[in-house]
Amino acid sequence: MGLTSVHVFSQQNIGNLLVRNKYKGDQYFLDFYYKKAITYYELALKKDINKDALRLKIGDSYRLLQDYEKAETWYREVMEVNPDVPNPIYKYHYASALMAAGKYDEARGWLKAYKIEVPEDSRSQRKIDGINNLPLYFIDSSIVEITPLPMNTSFSEVAPVAYKDGMVFLSARTQNSLVDHDNLRKEDLYDLYYVSYDAASGWGETVLFDKVLNTPFHEGPVSFYTGEDKLLLTRSNYLNKRQTVSADGNTKLQLFTAVKTGEIWANIQPFELNNPSYSIAHPALNSTNDTLFFVSDKPGGFGGTDLYMSVYADGWSGPVNLGPAVNTEGNELFPSYVSSRLFFASDGHDGLGGLDIYKAVLEGGIASYVTNLGSPVNSTMDDFSYTIDPITKTGYFASNRPGGMGSDDIFSFSQKAQVLQGIAIQEQDRSPLAGVQINLIEDGLAIATYVTGADGTFRFYLPLSSDFKITAHKYEHSLKTDLQLTTRGNQVDIDSLLIEMHKHDFFARGLVYDSETQKTMHDVRIIISDENSHQVDTVFTGINGMYSFIIEPGKNYVIRAEKDRFSSDILQINTFSISKGVITNDFILDEEYIDKENIYFDYGKYDLRPDDLPVLHKVVDILKRYPNDWLIIGAHADSRGSREYNQELSEKRAEAVVEFFITNGVPRDKIIARGFGEGLVLNRCVDGINCHEEDHSKNRRAEIKVEEHLPEDELENIK
Repeated sequence: MGLTSVHVFSQQNIGNLLVRNKYKGDQYFLDFYYKKAITYYELALKKDINKDALRLKIGDSYRLLQDYEKAETWYREVMEVNPDVPNPIYKYHYASALMAAGKYDEARGWLKAYKIEVPEDSRSQRKIDGINNLPLYFIDSSIVEITPLPMNTSFSEVAPVAYKDGMVFLSARTQNSLVDHDNLRKEDLYDLYYVSYDAASGWGETVLFDKVLNTPFHEGPVSFYTGEDKLLLTRSNYLNKRQTVSADGNTKLQLFTAVKTGEIWANIQPFELNNPSYSIAHPALNSTNDTLFFVSDKPGGFGGTDLYMSVYADGWSGPVNLGPAVNTEGNELFPSYVSSRLFFASDGHDGLGGLDIYKAVLEGGIASYVTNLGSPVNSTMDDFSYTIDPITKTGYFASNRPGGMGSDDIFSFSQKAQVLQGIAIQEQDRSPLAGVQINLIEDGLAIATYVTGADGTFRFYLPLSSDFKITAHKYEHSLKTDLQLTTRGNQVDIDSLLIEMHKHDFFARGLVYDSETQKTMHDVRIIISDENSHQVDTVFTGINGMYSFIIEPGKNYVIRAEKDRFSSDILQINTFSISKGVITNDFILDEEYIDKENIYFDYGKYDLRPDDLPVLHKVVDILKRYPNDWLIIGAHADSRGSREYNQELSEKRAEAVVEFFITNGVPRDKIIARGFGEGLVLNRCVDGINCHEEDHSKNRRAEIKVEEHLPEDELENIK
């Protein structure tokens, strides 16, 4: 059910009987009689030349009748053959029909195509984001129980609201059996009905709510003033048995007040914000009756129908649009308000398909953010008119999903666990924050963890009657204090939480290098402690060898770097003269060996020099004592000559050393040897630098190490 106005036929409509089928279909379409329009469009298809345009109009008619399956079929006949239709909105409509069928991957492609042609329409990106984050919308079906209510019929039942010991709702059923439902819109037939509820016997008999309030035209939805026998009612602009028609020939929906005296609703008056030029409908009052939310298609909005707010102070204030956080280029409908939470339906936000139900948290009348209530409350079909009974704590909504009696039906739902969802933002600019690790802690243990995506949102399912703590972590950010929450005293709703992460601007940071290879080192443990030796934080370097700590002004710190088989290193810093920025210090760690020796080569040669033989025999003796240890050989060249030549020369030097050890009884499978060319010179003597021979000679070397365990980098080389 949408926000519709009623068109009054003029005498000129009689002439349509003489017009071709297509134009008859167009007339019925413009007057919202989509079933009749389809009949004439299908007749026109047999003769009309422009068949694609007719198929699209039939698709439109089925979409507006909420028959998304048939809408998809008719759209597909055109879009899959001729996707470059003149009006790009059909790409969006086709995507919407595909989403209603659960064909999200196909829908995403059409939404992207529509976004390229109409980038200013935010709905396409919202829905693409929703499809990309579908798991966020699906709640464990065992947590929420959905039940169709017995007052449903094969006609449409919508807009439930708690009243007295039961419920008032709208229905398109009629007491007149002569009415041809197929040739009327269900909106023409909506009246107010009432059904009582008893805890022992359940739902009672459905009856008309009030004969005075119900008219031959449209009624509902309705909102009751808390603690007062007074209501606000939506209906066609009809008063004193007269219907008012606007300049465009339509009868707009308007709000009316009524007061109950005894058992009679009387003193029906038009609401002071009414305007015959546009509709104002779907009222929702807060618990103190001084804030009203409603739907309108008044000019200046964001899309088809928007949500507005008015505050009472010696009269109702002018309508205030709730803004782009709530309203979209689509339709926002059916607001209800519970404890600073505004629930509403929309077809323009991210979701599962059709109308979905959303919640906006309001602070000072401003919506901070909007969240989708998710499945199973929402489905791929239309879900709307969500409300909560404040007495029974049971929720109700309407939907045209399968499982009801037909058309729109009213469902109840109850939760077996509390749902916690929210958004992590950066405190300074209030923007959504990705990559925040949020932990749910119960009795000191993390029972669930969630890492936020690009939209910053997260969701948890909380056991009832328990207490929890929320912690949050992100690089260069911190949560000022852990958050406490409880599910004791369960209520029916999805709770929302705002996590504000402070972005820091003062760091101790640096790199860790291997002194021998001059490469950065990963998995090095870095510990920062305060001046009292109290450990503040511990991190491990990543693949880039970097460490980083958040620090504070006016303190002394000690930072220690540790890694197995390397000597540790310590540095001290103080922050008494600086309060922001980055204090940079690098670590250089020396590897620990059982033994390490160097031998040297003559320029351009790779044969072993006699003066190096005692060193090599010393290593042989060590390996005899430790036969399970590894022999690691790295051979090098100076920078003179080409890189290719020096690489080959270093490999020959490595092999010469290997041959010596094999000849002296060292097993080949315990030797790792590599030539590094001129890549690891020990001094400034690189290409383009003039050096003395003595300096060059220090680089013509073979480094020989005996290690108990094979180093990680060498293990990777073996693999």
